[in-house]
Amino acid sequence: MKQIFAVLVTLLSTLTIAHPAIPSAPFDGNIGRPLGNDAGPSEKLRDTSLLETASRAAQPKNNASSDGRYAIRWKEVDSKVVLTAPGVKQYTGYLDDNKEDKHLFYWFLESQSKPASDPIVLWLNGGPGAASTIGRLSTPGLFKYQNGAPNPNAWNKNASILFLDQPTNVGFSYGKNISTTKVAAQDAYALLSLFFKEKPQYSKQPFYIWGVSYGGHWVPAFANEILSHPDSKINLKGAIIANGITDSYNQVKHMPDMACGKGGVKAIFNETTCRELQSVHLPKAQKLITECNEKGNKTTCIAAEAYWQTNFIGRVKKAGYDEQNIEQKPQPQNGTAGPPPQNSGDVALSMVPYVKNIIKKIPLLVYAGDKDYICDWMGVKAWTEALEWSGKAEFNKAGLKPIYGGGHAADIESPAPVLALLNDFILPSAPRVPPQAHAASIDTNVTMMLARDPCLSKIARIVAIVAVFWLLTTVQLWQGRRAAQLAAPAAPSTHVQTVLADENPSIQQPGRSKLAKVCMLYYENVTDDTIAYEKAIASHKAHNDRYHYQFYILRRGILSGYYTKPAYMISILLRELGKPPEERLEWLVWVDADLVLMNSEIPLEAFIPPPQFDHIHLIVTNDLHGLNNGVFFIRVHQWSVLLLTASMAYKTFNPEFSHVSEDQAALDNIIQRDAWKANVTHVPQRWFNSYHNFGINGDIPPEWHWYNHYFEPGYLLVHFPGTGPHRTNLINEYVQLKAEKLQLYEVPLSRTNLTEDIAKFWAEDAGREQALQKTYWRRYKLLESVGYKADRERDRGLEEVRTSMVGESYESIEQAVKAKEKEYNSIKIEKLRTAEMAEIQADIGV
Repeated sequence: MKQIFAVLVTLLSTLTIAHPAIPSAPFDGNIGRPLGNDAGPSEKLRDTSLLETASRAAQPKNNASSDGRYAIRWKEVDSKVVLTAPGVKQYTGYLDDNKEDKHLFYWFLESQSKPASDPIVLWLNGGPGAASTIGRLSTPGLFKYQNGAPNPNAWNKNASILFLDQPTNVGFSYGKNISTTKVAAQDAYALLSLFFKEKPQYSKQPFYIWGVSYGGHWVPAFANEILSHPDSKINLKGAIIANGITDSYNQVKHMPDMACGKGGVKAIFNETTCRELQSVHLPKAQKLITECNEKGNKTTCIAAEAYWQTNFIGRVKKAGYDEQNIEQKPQPQNGTAGPPPQNSGDVALSMVPYVKNIIKKIPLLVYAGDKDYICDWMGVKAWTEALEWSGKAEFNKAGLKPIYGGGHAADIESPAPVLALLNDFILPSAPRVPPQAHAASIDTNVTMMLARDPCLSKIARIVAIVAVFWLLTTVQLWQGRRAAQLAAPAAPSTHVQTVLADENPSIQQPGRSKLAKVCMLYYENVTDDTIAYEKAIASHKAHNDRYHYQFYILRRGILSGYYTKPAYMISILLRELGKPPEERLEWLVWVDADLVLMNSEIPLEAFIPPPQFDHIHLIVTNDLHGLNNGVFFIRVHQWSVLLLTASMAYKTFNPEFSHVSEDQAALDNIIQRDAWKANVTHVPQRWFNSYHNFGINGDIPPEWHWYNHYFEPGYLLVHFPGTGPHRTNLINEYVQLKAEKLQLYEVPLSRTNLTEDIAKFWAEDAGREQALQKTYWRRYKLLESVGYKADRERDRGLEEVRTSMVGESYESIEQAVKAKEKEYNSIKIEKLRTAEMAEIQADIGV
């Protein structure tokens, strides 16, 4: 039973070898898991060479076709290598988006019955981030099991199946990450259009889209994209949502009910916890979801999802239950953890508007497993019954037909009844799976009557919850179901890393700035404080969009203590230095999470030193307490790596050192040393690190007397160091101020005094400072030279001692060498002092 999971782990290894630089998947809903949430039956694969065959699709293409921006490549798979029914064709290949550097892998499996006329089904796994290739490796795509027995529930018995690894960087797909379901839909449409163009023999058959879990988003979006093209050659005839997340407001609403015994399964929480979920957490979750859908704000959407993940799904996990089958204990996890996908906020967005549009033109089948918690059947029932459409009254009168024992992966756990649903939906005349093949006897004639009711077809074609899997009995989950689970953290938390706010930062794209922002924000639970921080980070969006700034955001702690910030900066610096010079970023700009960007009209390039100051690698500001490293510019340069490494090691070599802001104080101490000063410039704080002006809320509290410069309209940003418990309210106030008075704060650079101020600084103030820094640098280089010469003299002298004492005892030689070394060190110190004094005297004219 466990061999298949070894295969899936091998699959990930194969991907890593084929594409070692593939970044993480671009979503994190924790609805499913990359490469594994819906994977694997209890049966064993007979032939694992299909993995090798799949990976060959990335080899030089055998066949290709281009349609301007997009190209498609394919190769026919030898059925002797990858086992299929005799005569059944298979194709693997890629859709290439040459403009955006995206490459989507697909695997087409012909019908075993009548490939020239049988329907075609697009198979989409969820996640978001789960590879659809897993469907080819599990029950739906298998021809035979390892014991040689034929698979009775193979989906391609009466339909051809197209397995699509999407979005990019899922499964065998690779390239530039995407951040929205809409873009994923556009990519899928491009693939389907080219596929049917190049394979016209399949273009006339009925085409259906099937998606599980996050498929509740994929399916409506993909279908809507196809239907939005009146001239499309894609013969779309219907769509299926399996255990999907489609309307988070209604689906989250019933999570407390499922966990507290109202969904047909035994309660897993006591009354106190159930009251807390219902009266405290549910209202807040639904408020965040409502705000997400009303405002479309990405930060709020991420916060909404994170809140229900933490307080509903996270609690079920902590209670020791499997969120994908609430009657089961969590399965052992033997898989290797892959990189966590980044969060897009799309999960909380309702897809109901898309559903309303598509059911005007095609039928939609919706089903859910009765044991599933993350996409619970009560929530699925709620959103379909709340749907406003012309057939609503008749649909809501129809009863629900139970099928037994389905969890989140119902197609794996209850394959026979799911196949029956599929066949009745796409093949009304096909013979039905006999009842005895099901977990228990069901009347599929009654179950499917609603989907084929001609009256309803006239009203609005059809939307159907044809079967909600209701509790009557339990089907044993295959053991090790989660063994192939390769990424499963709730987001955001200290176990999750979201690298970027909008796009993949690891790829330097045309039109991108040579500057990038860097930040970190990670937390276990969603609170008012963390929501405020997310809003602060979101305030950068217009600025980033305007000037094409990449934005790296670390979503998990790397090191304990204060040193995650420099460690993260070093990791980005090293990655950039590993690129060819023409592809590198030139500067990184650190921005703390507790600041609000107020003026997106000011480019960061305004603060970069002129070319003659190419030795300046660090630009910082001071407040009245000294360095504040909440915002600073650092050049992509070897010097920068050495500086940040030195700051991280400072405590090790100075164990008595202690400070409330340890990393900041360590950096401050280091850059004041002669060896580093020449490459550091302190600029006016008002440029890019102005602090909150307490005049907005009253007098300045005396404990914050150390503020050096206060924010004014037109400045780049407002920062809130030292504001303690007031910080959250202050962030919210400034976010609101900017929204309400945008014209007051968005001031073009030409209308500020910054241009003149900056020019004056580099011409005069920096010149004076630079003269001083050059003195320090010259003095340092002189002393370095004197010290080097002294060390050479010492080495020669010690070697002479050893030569002259050949034949004497080891102890005698070492004693003489140590005595001579002490003498030479004293000479070196004296030479350094003499040279330094001479240099100082020369500087002051003595």
